[in-house]
Parts: sequence; structure tokens; C-alpha cells
Amino acid sequence: MQKKSKKINYYTLTVDGINHQIPVSDICERVGVHPKTVWRWQKGTQRPDKTTLELMKILFAGVIPFPGWEQFRIRDTNRQTYHKRPIYALQLTGSRIELNPSQIQNWSWTAANERDQLTYIKKQLEAVMSERDAIQRRSTVLEMEVQRLRDQLPKAEVIQLKR
Repeated sequence: MQKKSKKINYYTLTVDGINHQIPVSDICERVGVHPKTVWRWQKGTQRPDKTTLELMKILFAGVIPFPGWEQFRIRDTNRQTYHKRPIYALQLTGSRIELNPSQIQNWSWTAANERDQLTYIKKQLEAVMSERDAIQRRSTVLEMEVQRLRDQLPKAEVIQLKR
């Protein structure tokens, strides 16, 4: 008679030295793999591919696997949208401050608006500087013209003009 192996109900995902016990049913539902595949991962006879592993880190450990995002985690708020979808928040590691999707969207819109305003101000500044340079060139030309006219006048007339 064949010995029946003990069914493993949880998969252990280790991220940054922390073990996360994840129900096999959650992995199957959210990652789209068969329970036997998860069982093979847990037994060590098969390893999850890189993409699946990254997806599990995002979904179950809240890790954002992109450079510059190491200090942030995605956290389940235990709330749902009107359509019964979970709401996640972005949280700075070691902090209680979290940003929900609408706050991130508002921040994104604000940043885009500020970029647009900055671009507009830069264009205005370029126009003003261009106009200033044109005025300086005209001023130089006028000063040269005044000097030329002064040089054409007899010295006596120049003295009378100065008084």
C-alpha cells in the first residue's frame, strides 16, 4: 500500500528574511496555478519561475520589485470597492502613513500640473530674456549713434548743449 503524503495547506514565501504563510487556495486563486504546482514548490521538487515569484511577492508580501521602491510596501486595507475588489494602499516601510489609490492619483495630477506650470514659466522666462537681449542690443546701437552724432558736432556746440 502506498503511503499518502501529508497535504500542505500553506506555502511559505520568504521575503527579506520574513516568512509569510500563504494559504494554497489563495495562491491558486490569485496567481492562477494548480494546487499540485504549489505542493511541488513546497516540497522542493519544482521552483516557481521568476515572474510568478515576483507576482507572489507583490500580492502576498506587498513588495514593489522596482529600483527606488525598496522602502515601500503594498498593503491590503481590508476594504473593498463597490465591485467587491480589494483596495490596496502604498505604505512607507516602518511608517503608519499610507497612500490610497485616490491620493496617489491626486498627487500624480498635482505633479503633472506643476510640471505644466513650470514648463509655461520657463517659456515665459525665455521670452523675457530674449526681449531683454534685444533691448540691450538696441540700446548699444543707440549709444553708438549718439556718440557718432556727438563726434560730428563742432566742439563749441557740444559745450553749449551740456549747459
